[in-house]
This record gives sequence, C-alpha cells and structure tokens, in this order.
Amino acid sequence: MSSSIKRAKTSEIWNYFTPIPSENFIANCNICKRKLSFKTTNSNLKKHLTSNHPTIALPSSTKGHQNLQRHQEQEQQQQQDPQHSQQQALTDVSDSTESTQSSTSKTVQSKMTTFLPKRMNIGGTKNITEKLMLLFIKDFQPFSIVEDEGFKQFVHALNSGYDLPSRHSISKTLLPTMYEQCRNECLDMTKNVKSVCLTTDCWTSVNTESYIAVTAHFLNDEFQLRHILLDCSLMKTQHTSINLATEIKRVVTEWGFQEKVLLAVTDNASNIKNAITKELNWKHFGCFAHTINLIVKDALDNDIVSSLLKKVKTIVAHFKKSSNSTEKLMLYQRNSGQNCLKLIQDVPTRWNYTFYMLNRFLELQDAIKSTIAIINVDLPILVAEEWNLCRELTTILQPLEKVTKLISTEQFPSASLVIPLVNGLIDVYKKLFNKTFTKDAEYVIGKIQFGLQSRFEHIEVSNTLSLSTFLDPRFKMIGFANQNCAENAKKKVISGVANLIESQNREDVGNTKEMNIPIDDDVDDDLSIWNIFDKSLSAYKPQGTSSSKAIIEVQRYLEDEFLHRSENPCMWWRENSYKYPVLSLFVQVKFCALATSVPCERIFSKAGLILSDRRSRLSANKTQKLLFLNCCSQK
Repeated sequence: MSSSIKRAKTSEIWNYFTPIPSENFIANCNICKRKLSFKTTNSNLKKHLTSNHPTIALPSSTKGHQNLQRHQEQEQQQQQDPQHSQQQALTDVSDSTESTQSSTSKTVQSKMTTFLPKRMNIGGTKNITEKLMLLFIKDFQPFSIVEDEGFKQFVHALNSGYDLPSRHSISKTLLPTMYEQCRNECLDMTKNVKSVCLTTDCWTSVNTESYIAVTAHFLNDEFQLRHILLDCSLMKTQHTSINLATEIKRVVTEWGFQEKVLLAVTDNASNIKNAITKELNWKHFGCFAHTINLIVKDALDNDIVSSLLKKVKTIVAHFKKSSNSTEKLMLYQRNSGQNCLKLIQDVPTRWNYTFYMLNRFLELQDAIKSTIAIINVDLPILVAEEWNLCRELTTILQPLEKVTKLISTEQFPSASLVIPLVNGLIDVYKKLFNKTFTKDAEYVIGKIQFGLQSRFEHIEVSNTLSLSTFLDPRFKMIGFANQNCAENAKKKVISGVANLIESQNREDVGNTKEMNIPIDDDVDDDLSIWNIFDKSLSAYKPQGTSSSKAIIEVQRYLEDEFLHRSENPCMWWRENSYKYPVLSLFVQVKFCALATSVPCERIFSKAGLILSDRRSRLSANKTQKLLFLNCCSQK
C-alpha cells in the first residue's frame, strides 16, 4: 500500500487531495473534505474535480509535454539539416571524450547529482506555491509577475528546483482552489452562528463597473467579533431598491443567514434604505460616520465659511502642484528649526479631511505667510479675522473628528457606543455654544446642535442600539440620558433572558430520563439507607420562575464593576460568561451590531488596489475571489 501511495503522490493531482494514513487508498479532498478512493488510478480523483469543482483546471503533465515537444523539435531539425546534425553529434562525442579523460585524471570524481538541480517533492512545491499566492492575495500583485524576467531569476536563485506556475495556472487553477477551500471553511465556521450584523455598500471601479459588497459580523462561542466578506460581486442592473434587495438576499441566502440578520448598516441613500426596510423587512441603521458627515457639511454651508474654505483649498492646491513653492515652504521650516510638514488637501467625500486641512494650515501659518510673500504667485491672502475663524473651526470640529475615528474601529461591536457618544456630543456643543465665538462660528455650532438633535432624536428608543448599550459592561444603564429608556432596555433584557431559561427548561424536560437509583444488594427497598433521600429527591422541584431567575442574573450584572471604556467588552464577556450563563447567551445574539458601513468602504479601498491601471482588465470573478481571500487572510 505504501508504495502505491508513494507513486500517487508524484502526480500534481495531490495538490488537491490528502491521503488518509489510517484508511487504505482513501484520500480527503482539500476543498470540500469529501473522502474518495484511489485504489488503482487517480481517475476517480480527477472525476471529482471535474464534477464538483468545475472552476478548477485539471493539472496536466507539463513536463512530459515539454520533453515530447523538445524531442519533436530535435527530430524536425535533423530532417531539415542532416549534415549539421551529424557534425553536432561528432562535436558532442568529442566533448564527451575530452570530459571523460579530464575526469579520470582527478583523484576524486564528483557525482552527477551535484551538478543537477534537485527535484522538489509535491509537499515542498505546494508549500512554496502557497506562499507565492500571498503575493496576489495580500499584496495584490498582478498575475503577470511570474512572467517578469527579474522575478524568475530571483525565484531561481532562491530555489533552482522550483518551477514557477504560469499566470494562467494561477488564475484558473490555484486561485479557484484556494477560494473554494477557504469559502468552505468559512461556511463550516458560520453554520452555528446565532445572529449577524450586515454592512453593504456600492462602488464603481476605474473600468466604470459597479460592484456591491456585503459583509457579515458576528460573535463566536469565544465572544470574539468575526468579520466575513460574503460577496463583492458585479452589479449589472440599475441600483433600484428591488434590484439591490434581490442581490443582497441572494448573497445572504447562500450563506444561510436569511433568518439571522440582527441589523443591516448602510449609508443614508434612499434606495438602499428602502431595499433593507421595505423589500427585505430587516432592521436598518444609517451609517453613523456618514450621518456625522452630513451634519458637518450642513454646518459648513455658510457664505463666509465656504469662502474661507475655498481660499484655503486654493492655497493648498498650489503648494501641492508647485514643487518650487513646496521647497521654499520646507526651507522656511528648516531655517526656523521646525519639523518639515506638508499641507493636507481636502477630500470632498470625507469631512474629517477638512478638519485635518485646517489644522495643518494653522500649524504652518507663519511658514505659509512668509512663503506666499516671496514666490510671486497670485494667491488669496487671509486677513487676521479669517485666520481666527480657521482656529475656531478646528476647535468646533475636533469633537466630531474624535467620534468619527472612534466609531470606525472594528476591534469590537460599535453599536453600543452610539448612544453614549451622541449624548456626549450634545453636551459638548451646549458648552461650546455658551462660550465666546465669532458670529460665523456660532452659526456653525448652532447647525451642528440642530443636526445632532434632529438626526438622533429617537436614538435611545432604538431596540438594537439600546440593548447593545445596556449589554456593554462599560456603559450599562449609565450610558443613557433618558433613564426611562434605560429601564425599558433592562426590561427587554430580562424578558429575553427569561425566554432563554424557559427554552432551556423545555429542552431539559424533553431529555429527562428515569434516574437510575442504585439499590443495595440483598436489601429490601424499604430497608435501604437511601430510601428517604430518594423519595425526597424525586419530589424536589426547583424554586423560582424563569422571570425571577432572569431578574437575579441581570441585577447581578448591573451590580458588577464597570469595565474601563478603553477595554474590550467582548473579552470581558468571555472571561465572565461563567458568572452569567444565560445572559451571556443573550449577549451572543444581541451584541454583534456595528454602527458604520466602514468595513465595506475598506473592502472597496482594497478593490481599488486590485483594479489598477496595470491590471484594469481583471475579471469581476477573479476580483471577488482575491478580495475574499484577502479578507480571510486578515483574521
């Protein structure tokens, strides 16, 4: 048996299968984990690839084909020029004779294997190929890199026995294989998930192709927040509510999450909002970061402020385009003993870059003034009042910038932060409104206050957000501004925990069997020393209802110490789940919600790196596989 398996392992087919040592002639498919027989030949394994994994190109005997092709070329050359072939043969014989005479004159003769590259086994080749694939999955290198002469020489210098696969083999065989294997592993990991939070967004590539991405976020049994890219597919139809809902439902159904969606987070566009709420009937939350962006844009929509920002952008744009002006700006900083800093340009789609632009502009105030005075360029000149307004705007926008950065983290569920952060922002801008600012700055503060109150008026009434805040050991009931909302959240948690206790009791009753009571040998039952105890045990019923048990467990949680707000609440629940056995189960269902669609935005940032000018013709199918594998590799 061992010799047969050894012969089988020399075939490239074993890149996709692993023999089972404990079972004769049985192998596991590396992709779907199915057991298959290979008693005589590998044909059964090849049939499995063809029928069950059609996206994977079957391996071929490339070396045999190359040898055959080389032999045919030699025969063809002999037929075309027999005289040259005969002369070449005589030369080869002469060289061989001289080489033999030279080698016999040496006292030590080298082995032939010393001069030949050692052929790698399948295991070594597979290991290097997997590392090669990371170039495309993690670093987003184009497949054509394997055809670059410099890269070929580099790989050959590292290991001359390794044969680089072609770019077609990488894209048509290796990539689909890794994708299917990774996807099946993710399906196994998520089949017992209790609930998921979805984020979705759309994006247009450099090829003007539209993509839609859907990500899922959930807590596993270890209370770790996991993120999975469900799909990033080409959206060929118009972005209507019905079309968006159809595509999202297709993706969610493939993963078996259609009944497990706790919340769907998107931007505030009406088409995607209607797709979630009206077409799919899921709970929807508009991206918190996107809502903050809308509030800031409304607040800065003032003639004086807009004119000031336009002047600042014009000055920054000049320094970004002119290397001469930038060099003089740097020279002034060096001569002043300062760290050399560059100006930051505003990004229209991200409001916080307006803050970064103004903040850096103020840091370089003296350098900018001095440089503009000597470069002889017609640029806007800011008067003292405008510089002061810039300073006031950075003070006003800084709290919102901190909140945006904090809410965009993916280390733990961010939905629990929304209520405390909104209440904190409202308090901050009340204090700012009572301070002394210019008229234009007061206008901005007032608009921000109005935006916070109007857009987040009913935030504490939200069922998902209020439960997330209550179940966060950093906030509990103190995170609420309205204590009635806090009490309602407490009642909902108690009700949910009570339902879980009742469900567990029903399962226990259904699984109860007659208790086997040991009987003393040769002793009448009435005379058993355990007779009175066994009768008491059979008549015993636990005291307390499901509701009373739930109240006790929730109250113990509220009386426990608060977690510091910089700590991870998921880690806290993992360490304390033994203290709250039922409440922790409720947490796994209700605590996985996010507050932003940032995960999808990060997916599209990676997609922009893949679909670059160098590989603009990459198909949507391969793009989707590369993105999926990249997201899985980050875990």
